[in-house]
Amino acid sequence: MTDENLLDFPKGSDSVKHPFQPLYIDDHGTLRFKQNEIINYLFETRKLDLNEIAAMPFPVEDREQIAQMLGYSHSGFGDLSYVTNETWYASRNASKFDSSLQARYNAVCNELAELKKIIKQHRDDFDNLLAHDED
Repeated sequence: MTDENLLDFPKGSDSVKHPFQPLYIDDHGTLRFKQNEIINYLFETRKLDLNEIAAMPFPVEDREQIAQMLGYSHSGFGDLSYVTNETWYASRNASKFDSSLQARYNAVCNELAELKKIIKQHRDDFDNLLAHDED
């Protein structure tokens, strides 16, 4: 058996997504990511400057992960301009499934189903328009 057969993803860093921080309900009833105490310390002591990081060319998935590690609320996380729909939906699904890979898969399937529904509605509207066209 090769090492590659032991991996959850194909070889190469581009094929691997970051794991999700665990979600919990805080004392105010807000769904929130569990903060990483080291990242929080760096942020609180201003050794981690989010404004400085925002101007740097880091990958979107790294930005998404740092926001999770800072303990953002799930809804606040979804409002960040760099958070993808896949990550937002999948992060919530990850608390219900065995793996973040399964959660990401389910999020993409759900998004595809929504897009198909929208396309079908527009196609039905278009067909209806053509059926009533008097030209």
